[in-house]
Amino acid sequence: MSTCQFELTSGSQSSAISTITGGWWDFDKKARDEFHGTVTSKEITRSRVKFAFEEYRKKLKEQTRFSSSLSDRFENLHYQKIIALGKEVVPVLIHELETRPDHWFYALFCITHENPISDEHAGDLLAMTADWLEWWNRNKVLYDKDIPE
Repeated sequence: MSTCQFELTSGSQSSAISTITGGWWDFDKKARDEFHGTVTSKEITRSRVKFAFEEYRKKLKEQTRFSSSLSDRFENLHYQKIIALGKEVVPVLIHELETRPDHWFYALFCITHENPISDEHAGDLLAMTADWLEWWNRNKVLYDKDIPE
C-alpha cells in the first residue's frame, strides 16, 4: 500500500494537511469545506469539481507565478486542494494535460497511486504527458466514462 504525505508550510507555521493511503483517503476537511461547504466527495458533481479545479488552478498560478520550484507548487495550498478533490478530479486533470500540459503528475500520482512515467521520459513535460494520456486510455473506465466537456 502506497502512502503520499504532504506538509504545508505557511510563514513560520507548519502542519501536515493530508496523508493518503489505499484507494480512498481522508483529506483535509478544512480545505474542502472552505470552498464547498460541508459535503462528501460523492456529493460533489462533475460541474462543481470542474469549477473548484478552475478556481484552485487560478489561485495556484497566481501564488506560484514567480517561482521555478516544483516543490513550491506541490506544497501550495491550492495544489493540495486539487488533490483533495480526489478521484473525481482525475478526468479534469487528464483533460487539462491534453489541452494545457503542465505539472499535474504529482497530483495524479497522489490520487491514483500510479506512476506511468517511464524513466527515459522523466523531466520531459510532453513525454510525461503522453505517458499519463496512455495510462488514461487504459484506465478511464475506473474513473469516469468521459472527460468533462
